[in-house]
Amino acid sequence: MRIATLLLFLLAASSPDPMAGNWQADLKASTLPAGFPDLRSQTMVLRFFSGKIQCITERVDVKGVKTRAAFSASVDGKRYPVTGMPDIVAVSMQKSAGYLEADFFFPTSPAFSYRLQLSGDGNTLTIISIDPIKRTPLHARIVYHRQASSAKPGGEAPARALPSMVGF
Repeated sequence: MRIATLLLFLLAASSPDPMAGNWQADLKASTLPAGFPDLRSQTMVLRFFSGKIQCITERVDVKGVKTRAAFSASVDGKRYPVTGMPDIVAVSMQKSAGYLEADFFFPTSPAFSYRLQLSGDGNTLTIISIDPIKRTPLHARIVYHRQASSAKPGGEAPARALPSMVGF
């Protein structure tokens, strides 16, 4: 009985999440918020492991300057450190009404929040800005398309080591 329980736990813990994968921002289909840098490209890698989400984003602005942001967080509403985002010190992840939501924080107050929404076919991920207090949608959204090399829903993601965590 213990072995069966352990096997079920291990299978559940290693099951790929449909949002896992390598994502490329479609900047023409996106509505970026005021003050957002003019970008040449943006990519995001999402991995799910041991009950945590690992997120890494890389941006290249129109001048060719590259930046990275990262985090690793459980979906439990607690705050976890963020690297690579000026003035942002933490992220909190939670599920709400079938969505995954991320709240980002300055040292003493909320900064901004996003809602992640996966398309029915699992190949488009839309990140919608939401009010961090009221939880209502705002105007900004970033549309990402799954890269061909990453896992489809229910499939295995290619094994690869990830560098330090990076945020949205």
